[in-house]
Amino acid sequence: MKNEQFLPPGSIPLIESIEHGEHLQWLDKEHNFQLVFISNNDNQTQHNLNDKSGKIIIADKNNAPIVDLKVFSDSKHPEYFTFELFKGKEFDSAGEHGNLVRISEERLKDDARNIFLILHELGHCHVSNMHPEKHSAAFDARQLTLNPIFIPDDLKSMGIDSEKKKELFSNVVENERDAWAQAIKIARKIKSEYGLDLFELFRDSGDFMGWVRNAGLYSYEKQLELFGGGKPTKADLLKKQKLNDLLDDFKETVIALFISAKK
Repeated sequence: MKNEQFLPPGSIPLIESIEHGEHLQWLDKEHNFQLVFISNNDNQTQHNLNDKSGKIIIADKNNAPIVDLKVFSDSKHPEYFTFELFKGKEFDSAGEHGNLVRISEERLKDDARNIFLILHELGHCHVSNMHPEKHSAAFDARQLTLNPIFIPDDLKSMGIDSEKKKELFSNVVENERDAWAQAIKIARKIKSEYGLDLFELFRDSGDFMGWVRNAGLYSYEKQLELFGGGKPTKADLLKKQKLNDLLDDFKETVIALFISAKK
């Protein structure tokens, strides 16, 4: 079977534990493919005792395993990779070192399209594992520009003025673009290798881009609007235009990849 090539060396065949899995979502209209969570029976997670840690796999309608999604993280130590399902709808995230994806259980059960949230976080893991320095810089930049615990006075004390914050934010946007681009590449690989066309969950590229905005891009667009309080200088306007151009590039890249993948 094709799926065998994707099981990490030394792993236990998924077929032995699939019957203990938890169905999360059907991934196609015909109900031939499903998303399944398999607990590792360890209630101790990195964040909350109410979270669940384990594997997320794609299986067929007969509960036969197809692929363990962690393989798309490109982790150098897949034996340490884990998924954490959490209650509520806080932001999904990927661990700084590319071996963890935290995802909302509610969102996965609400809408099949939200499998792309998993693929997006796996995209972050891919960047982390393939380009660790670039990912680490973006991770730090995200904390400094988007984390509400850092108030303006804190940032000033660290030597981060509005100009530096815009520069950091551009790193975040580029990182998000790379992660979404990788998510589409993963979906394309799933389509070619296993016959599951996740792109069919969307009407067209416009529908997909609208979903991406609702899934998180809007928060970055909103943050961009907040930059440059007071009367902007010419330099402010140029920097803001550069960030706008980055967001436009983000959208164009994602749409182009989606259209290409649909062919």
